[in-house]
Amino acid sequence: MTRIGGTGLIREDEEKRDNLSKHLKESFDEIQKAINKYEGIVDETNEWISKMREKFQIYYDSRKESWNDNSMSIYDSFKYDWDRTDLTISQELEEVRKLEEEMSKILEGLPANPDRRTERKCIPLFSRKLV
Repeated sequence: MTRIGGTGLIREDEEKRDNLSKHLKESFDEIQKAINKYEGIVDETNEWISKMREKFQIYYDSRKESWNDNSMSIYDSFKYDWDRTDLTISQELEEVRKLEEEMSKILEGLPANPDRRTERKCIPLFSRKLV
């Protein structure tokens, strides 16, 4: 049991804090593995899309002279959709990585005991003022 107003955290509380921090990191490692797998599939998909573009371009180049304007227009529209498609990893995944690091640092940075020589640290609970 933590002694409020006493010397700070007892050993069990410090161990619990450290274990929670460790579990946060381990849990994120699982998330990171899933992200890495996802990124690999995105890369593989983009490679496939690129190969399809090449095939379409070869097909297009071999037939464009014999097509009428309507056929060319239909294929140009089809090809345009493929040419502008590239899958990218969203910025949100990178933000998740940063959030995990920040959360671990906050937890690890919580003091184990009161020390009047250090400045009081305020951890913001909200990103904007509510007033």
